[in-house]
Amino acid sequence: MFDFDSIVNRIFAYLSAKEEHKNIFEDSAYTSLIESFAQELEFYYTAEGYHTRENQWKLARNKSSLLAQSDVHGYVPPRKISSRGFVKFGVSENFNTFPSNTVNIPKYTQFSNGGDIQFVSDNDYQMTTGDVSIDVGVVQGIYRSETFISTGIDYEEFQVTNSSIENSFFEVFVNGITYTKVDTLLDYTSTDPVYIIENFVDLTGISIKFGNGVFGKKLNSGDTIVFKYVETLGLDGNIVGVGIVDTVESVIYDINNDQVDDVFCTNESGIAGGAEEASLEEIRTQSPRVFQTGDRAVSKTDYISILEDLSYVKKVNVWGAYETNIDNGVDPWTFIESDENVVKVAIITESNENVSDAQKSQILEDINPNKSPTDIISFQTVDFINLIFNISAFVVNSSYSLTDVKANLELEVSEEYSIDNLSFEQNLYESDYKRFIDSVDGIKYHNTYISLYKELSFSAPYTLDIQLPIYPIDPETIKVYVKLISVDDYTLVATGDSVGDLIAESGYNTDDSNINKNTGEGALLINSGLSDPYEDYEVRIEYQSTSNDLLLNSRKDIFQYAESRITIQYARS
Repeated sequence: MFDFDSIVNRIFAYLSAKEEHKNIFEDSAYTSLIESFAQELEFYYTAEGYHTRENQWKLARNKSSLLAQSDVHGYVPPRKISSRGFVKFGVSENFNTFPSNTVNIPKYTQFSNGGDIQFVSDNDYQMTTGDVSIDVGVVQGIYRSETFISTGIDYEEFQVTNSSIENSFFEVFVNGITYTKVDTLLDYTSTDPVYIIENFVDLTGISIKFGNGVFGKKLNSGDTIVFKYVETLGLDGNIVGVGIVDTVESVIYDINNDQVDDVFCTNESGIAGGAEEASLEEIRTQSPRVFQTGDRAVSKTDYISILEDLSYVKKVNVWGAYETNIDNGVDPWTFIESDENVVKVAIITESNENVSDAQKSQILEDINPNKSPTDIISFQTVDFINLIFNISAFVVNSSYSLTDVKANLELEVSEEYSIDNLSFEQNLYESDYKRFIDSVDGIKYHNTYISLYKELSFSAPYTLDIQLPIYPIDPETIKVYVKLISVDDYTLVATGDSVGDLIAESGYNTDDSNINKNTGEGALLINSGLSDPYEDYEVRIEYQSTSNDLLLNSRKDIFQYAESRITIQYARS
């Protein structure tokens, strides 16, 4: 050991073993000298150990240590990422009034929640005299601009110190001309108006680097460089609720350059995708993966690796014609014209949702430079299959509290089968989930089965098409519930019979409603019993499979824990 006390003790032990130094402890001057020397040795070995550890990829504890080495992998860690989405813009509070003149909404128009979360428009928009409202794409952040004057040297660089520069939403202008961001200057000629962005090693800012007149256009002395960007909140800039972004912060003008006094905005859906800069462990994991794939999307594994590197992506599944043929039980190399060069992608975000339209656009922008030009990305809507654990549990003896065992059982099951711990293409087998429940402390034995539910919305007045994801179905377990969106509790309106026909409860009529037990397909028609607008209702169909082993029927499906229904009592002795 090379701590202070160990060093001192070893020195004294060594010296006292020699006859001429055995009384050294009695001389305070010697003691002070040895202790000073030991202190410096401790500092030296501490620093030596620190540098040795920080140079080891698996041992480093500082982000800057990994970032200093990640260039070797060709990995560029993401800075903070803004949430993206849309706000509805109009000239009346109810969004039902036409403007008297066309209204201009330029890029970087600022919106907010009336507080500390601000957004900018992602492009130039116009609201014409034929619009009562328009959707404006927005990026979370505050608009910033930095101006520099060139000295005309080769590979001139300009630094912007700000740890919250958004990862991809920025622009560079030289004398008013837009320059293009590229990955390397070496691929460009003396006349190409390009630049590269390099992160500071601690991600507290960036450098903007231009060419030398051979590789990329060289700046001239006196050129004016403008860097426009947004300063983002990252993860803290996500908006979950609707109606939150309600303030237009910028002054708005019409096409005649007259100020528009009455302007309004709102968000009709969440604005998501915001994320923090790459963490230490993300860099440690992703940088070698980029090196292994060459940052090129060729195989299924490549696509998954690149997509999982996006900070707002939690889980990914990717497949194509090869896997589709396997699913259909035919030769994997059978030609499918409709699937030729189609790469199907199912993605779950960090907020456990499907990707938004804005995120899809960002994904395409990120992955297009890495994929084959002939590959066509097809986003698949993830079907979240909700699990209800029905557990009748028996506790060992009265030394266990029934209340505590029940609470712990529910917690253990909810964590084990949460979407964080489940994967695409992962089936649930009865032996596995029963064995897991057996292992919960205090459980002597239990009877457990899993039921499932799917939530749907009417597509026409009290009518909807049904496709249940797990089948074959035990038709007599089907229960159809309906509720108003503004109400918490569902009402049972129909149950299944032995052939899958949906038999109405008292007060309702569901004639011609049924679900095919072999395919999960069917239709619901509530002919009477509902009176509110059909758009105001939610439908929930609960059912069980004929098998206690739950097998996924699609690569875009994934199980997730929804709830537990637990009865608990002491086992008979």
